Formats: sequence, C-alpha cells, structure tokens
Amino acid sequence: MHLKPLYTRFGPGMDFDEKTLVLGVGAQKAGTTWLFDYLSKRGDIYMPNKEMHYFNVKHRTDPKPDSLPDLASEDTSVATVKFASYKEFFRERVPADCNHYGEITPAYALIGKRKYRKIRRLFSNIRILFIMRDPLDRFYSQVRMFQEKAESGDKPDRELDWMVDHWKFLDRSRYETTIKALEAVFKKKQIGYFFYETLFQPESIAGLCRFLGVPYMAADFGNMVNARGTRNAHPVVHQELLLDRLASTYRFCREKFGDRVPAQWYSGFDESAPSETRNGPSPDPGGATEAESSLSAISELH
Repeated sequence: MHLKPLYTRFGPGMDFDEKTLVLGVGAQKAGTTWLFDYLSKRGDIYMPNKEMHYFNVKHRTDPKPDSLPDLASEDTSVATVKFASYKEFFRERVPADCNHYGEITPAYALIGKRKYRKIRRLFSNIRILFIMRDPLDRFYSQVRMFQEKAESGDKPDRELDWMVDHWKFLDRSRYETTIKALEAVFKKKQIGYFFYETLFQPESIAGLCRFLGVPYMAADFGNMVNARGTRNAHPVVHQELLLDRLASTYRFCREKFGDRVPAQWYSGFDESAPSETRNGPSPDPGGATEAESSLSAISELH
C-alpha cells in the first residue's frame, strides 16, 4: 500500500502531540546556523530561536528573546516539570498550520543518554538532525571562532595547547560518542545524519526534506552563515596529536557510513603504524585525492 507523505496525510490543524519536534543536536561549526536559517524561513516549520540551550544548561541569566527562562535542572526531583515546560513553550506558540517545530542547539551533542531519554519520553514524534564535518576541520574552525571572540573581548585568550586538551573542543569532534548515545535511546529512523561537506546541494536538501516529511523547497546555497571564509594557510600545530586522538572517530564514521563519508575527510592514516589509535581504515573508493588527504590540506581553517 502506498502511503502519502506525512505533511499531506495529516494536514494542517493536527493535535499538538501528533506534530513533529525537529531537534538539531550539532555538530558545532558544521553548518547548523545555515540549516536553521533554511528551516526557519520555510514557513511550515516553527523555529523561534536557533539555540535555546534548554537541555544543556542548568541556569541561564540571559535567556534569548522568546526563549525559556526556566531551564532544565540536574535535580531529578524537578527535572520532569522543567522538561515539560519546554514542551508547553512550543504548545502555546506553534501555529495551527505548522506540523513541525523545533530548534537547533549544537551543545545537545554532548548531553548524553540520560537527557536524551527525557526528551524521548516527552516527544513521541521526533526527528533528530546531526551534521558531521571532518573532525579536524571542525576542531580548527571552533578554535578560530574562539580566537576571534578572544580578540573582541568576548572570551578569555587561550593558547592552542589548552584547547587541544579541553573537552569542550575535542569532544565536539568525537561523533561516535553522540551517535552511540542517540542510537541507544531513539529509533534509527528518527535520526538523520548529514555531512557538512555535501550538505549544500539540492540532493542533500531533498534527502533532508524526505527525512523530515516536508515538501521539498529549494535552498539558497549562496547564503552561507558563519562560513568564516575559504580555507587559508594555517601553521601545522599539534596535528599529529590531534589526529591520534581523533583516529577512532574517523575509523568509526568510515565503518558506519561507508562511502557517505565525504572525500574531503582526512584519510591518510598509516596502516602499518604500531599504535592502535593510528590504525585508520583504508580510504573509501572514490575517496580523497592525495592532495586532499595530505596533512597540509587539513591544517587549514574554514
């Protein structure tokens, strides 16, 4: 039996609990701002703010406009009430003719299984979006953003040594941690995986729309938000250390996604290296060229 797409089968005016929560969980510096811009301007997906930071912050003194001032607490005695208020926030605001609603907060990539379970209990109809970018490229892009904020006075100035060792930077590139936590809680059909390097093309947007159950709508690929320019030469600093720490992530993604992993991802691990963490898989057929795989290529920032 042929089933019509969800957006036509249910139609406008469905009960709120039948509507679909679209929750973007990252990764940071992987096109989430552009994705929010595309989804929020479609008109059929209600997204009031990109980053509500509801599930990853215990307290917030400067809530964004039209966001929740009472954020999720680690105290399990009140967590259910506060998590439920997130749902009520949308229930009171989602237009009757919008069957999809949500937000994108990259920090949700690190909230873990316990909070994912709380989300699942509240929202039976949910679609999770997780965009991945070459792990080292993503790390350096985050470093560059942090350094720019330090220059403007918004962040303390830090050395790269500190960033290499700080979980806030490296863990956001360890996609296997997020994927394993998501798949331990949500059904696989509820999770959509996309790649930054191949996101900005009609075929990927068509796949995104099919996953969400919304009509295809063309995207503006010229409107890159926070793209931070093209790759520029960057000093080779700590790259071998970083690659050693991220080798398991590259290996995990290639084993799980196969040739979906973009050719631009680093694939130059030495198969004969004695260290277990240096043993990455062979490049995918049609994978990166020698130039793209070189260490110098990934030493550049987006």
